[in-house]
Amino acid sequence: MEDIRLNQLVEIEYPLEEGVEYLASRVEEIDGDYLHLAVPIRKGQLVPMHIGQKIKVCFTRDDESYAFNTSIVARRREPIPVLIVNKPDKLVKIQRRAYVRIPASIPINYRLIPQGQNFESGMTVDISGGGAFFLSQTKMERGQTLEVEICLPQRPKIVCQAEVKRVIPPEVGGASSYKVAIEFKDITENQRDQIFNFIFEKQREWIKKGLLTEKRR
Repeated sequence: MEDIRLNQLVEIEYPLEEGVEYLASRVEEIDGDYLHLAVPIRKGQLVPMHIGQKIKVCFTRDDESYAFNTSIVARRREPIPVLIVNKPDKLVKIQRRAYVRIPASIPINYRLIPQGQNFESGMTVDISGGGAFFLSQTKMERGQTLEVEICLPQRPKIVCQAEVKRVIPPEVGGASSYKVAIEFKDITENQRDQIFNFIFEKQREWIKKGLLTEKRR
């Protein structure tokens, strides 16, 4: 199918008791009627997925999100762990509501809008294509708008607006900083892909360093 390309970043929907979670993957190979997808990672472990299991795969292209259902027909461990799945006959447009999130300490600069204030510096606790959780010395309120600069390593700085969704005060848990959850509001597809690439590459780096193992059922 021409809509799915080699090295296409995708997300595999992982069912949970309270809903679903999206896990990062990538199209590592296209072989006739089959796609080879990198085995996703969750909580520091390769996610156990078995032959015959049905999965839902999502990806974004040209600011549109798509999904398809498929089945795992084989697994391969080398050179990297992959799932071999049937190539879909059709794609369905979807509305994205969640993104892959990983723990990561990334420098972030922020200031409240309207502008005119100086940027302040903080550090993320985790990040996804949809938002971030970061540490701040400044008290903020839910619903406020920020201008943020996210400094991903070896990538262009991401500048966008974000909405404050949740604030945890310092006194909770003995912390010395506010913990602020934000949702990106005017981020471009290219910027979101940069974050997604960072997440995927960080997880593959953990595999190469032997920091991840395959969870057994």
